[in-house]
Amino acid sequence: MIQRYEDFAMNPLKGLSRLFEFAGLPVLESVKTWLNKTAHPTNTNRDELCRGVFLHLCTIDDASAAVNRWRWKVLPCEIDIIEHYCKHVMWMTGYKPIERSYELISNISIPLFTEEYEAKGWFHG
Repeated sequence: MIQRYEDFAMNPLKGLSRLFEFAGLPVLESVKTWLNKTAHPTNTNRDELCRGVFLHLCTIDDASAAVNRWRWKVLPCEIDIIEHYCKHVMWMTGYKPIERSYELISNISIPLFTEEYEAKGWFHG
């Protein structure tokens, strides 16, 4: 099974269902509810879910925002190294190389991954 982080982050319930199905396990409604609340928090449910925890240590986050966070945290030289050595794997799994493009790295309206990619067809389901 191939499960990209971005696919899971953009549609957590679908990703969770695929993972549980792959493992041969049923998805409990309580797990679905928890995932929905933690992946798409409001201020109200964030406070509720983090009760008893220091809020600044709570790891609840908007999953779709997390998909792009790396763009501001990874150094350009590190991206160059990854793209150089992982170019083929990136292509097979639908990731677009940045190739030092400031426009690509800074514009979050430009996705850096595609919905259709070669490795997606390797497995059924």
